[in-house]
Amino acid sequence: MRLEQLYYIVEIADTGSFTASSERLFVSQPSISQSVNALEKELDVTIFKRSRSGAIPTEAGKLIIEHARAILNEINEIKSLSVQNDAELKGFLNVAAVPSMCYQILPCSIARFKAKYPNVHVRIWEGGSERIMSALEKGDVDFGLVKKPEDAYLRENKLSFKPCIFSRLYALVSQDSPLAGRKSITYQELLDWQLVLYTSEYAIHHTIVSELEKYGTPNILATVRNPQTIKRFVLQTNSVGFGPSISWDNDDDVHSGRIVPLLVEDSAPSQFGILYRKNSGPSVAGQKLMKEVQDYTERLTLNEGPEAGRSMK
Repeated sequence: MRLEQLYYIVEIADTGSFTASSERLFVSQPSISQSVNALEKELDVTIFKRSRSGAIPTEAGKLIIEHARAILNEINEIKSLSVQNDAELKGFLNVAAVPSMCYQILPCSIARFKAKYPNVHVRIWEGGSERIMSALEKGDVDFGLVKKPEDAYLRENKLSFKPCIFSRLYALVSQDSPLAGRKSITYQELLDWQLVLYTSEYAIHHTIVSELEKYGTPNILATVRNPQTIKRFVLQTNSVGFGPSISWDNDDDVHSGRIVPLLVEDSAPSQFGILYRKNSGPSVAGQKLMKEVQDYTERLTLNEGPEAGRSMK
């Protein structure tokens, strides 16, 4: 049994395909197939059922893959201990984040990380929670920064979540809006206004729509993917946008008064944090950056009251 065989079977289980695994691992498909066949022969067990549609673990294969994940996770821990000098840590680190975490949390966290580990190249892509969770399941990213998924989803997909910060939902209006003199608003009152929402790939979209539909049909002007675009709509069309406090707390347009945030009174605080694969875990570099994110959010206090915006230790 060789270490690369464990990497292969975990990768095949995550992608559901020998072909996809070979592309992601930059190893030829015949080499992976031969290696897995040799492992199955050595263990005298069939790990995957092969078909034209892909590869599915057998019941025995699921147990073997689970142990393989645990072994690889321990190896990551050993590698972490072996890094004696920060400058020795090298490679690429792929991180995904929802816009609110990308704007507020990542810049300072990555700056501190790069000061310690200059030879690690960090690649970030921004997207909705659904896309991030899918990418994480496939192994395309080391970890994601998202709103906390349902516990059942975490268990089913063998994912772990480290909470970092609470955030409340705010409606964003322009300084010229009749609502600008208010401090808060309810979902029911928002039915009277044109709304700009994130697209349906974002968890915040479904939360807002489901709450609004309790009172009627929301008047949605547009759905967009970028918080800056939401601000442009708010400023130019007198519509109402939305965002968690972590997306606007240090925003220049909010601080200048051009955009006014109104607390959505009947919205519940949301947990935002780090999502990663439970068994294989993030890389050594991923663990280091996760630590920077946690350290940063422990020092961060959002400007919205003692309960809703505190960091989570």
